[in-house]
Amino acid sequence: TDTGDLGSIERSSICIGTAPIEKQQSKIDALFDGEALRDIVNSLKTDNSDFAKTVLNTLSRVSPLSAACTIEIIHRLRTSSLTINKALEMEFRFTFRSMEHADFLEGIRAQVIDKDRNPQWQYTERDVPTVAVANMLQPLGSKKLDI
Repeated sequence: TDTGDLGSIERSSICIGTAPIEKQQSKIDALFDGEALRDIVNSLKTDNSDFAKTVLNTLSRVSPLSAACTIEIIHRLRTSSLTINKALEMEFRFTFRSMEHADFLEGIRAQVIDKDRNPQWQYTERDVPTVAVANMLQPLGSKKLDI
């Protein structure tokens, strides 16, 4: 809206309906209930649904370290004190370190440079060390995002 009043959207009479993802919410909640990427992958591998197979296929193409960091960021932001600034700061920490410590450059090599579509990630989805995730997300000190 022009006013920035989000309440006007809630008060509108437009009914969008149920998104396809909403129909799978209980399955999503159950499959993604794990604390770490390893837990989620194990849960997905024991489920024979098309949804689980699709998610596993998608996860097989992304950096396990990046996926593990994403899961940790979500866990850290699930608090009553969540703010957009906290979310942006956490994302900035990961992004700041991604070229040097994550698999970003390997993904570029595999997808864009060599086009072999066969990235050699640092870790598998079952062996991402907790310390590697913690290191990616630790505070940046003087280089922190200043909003």
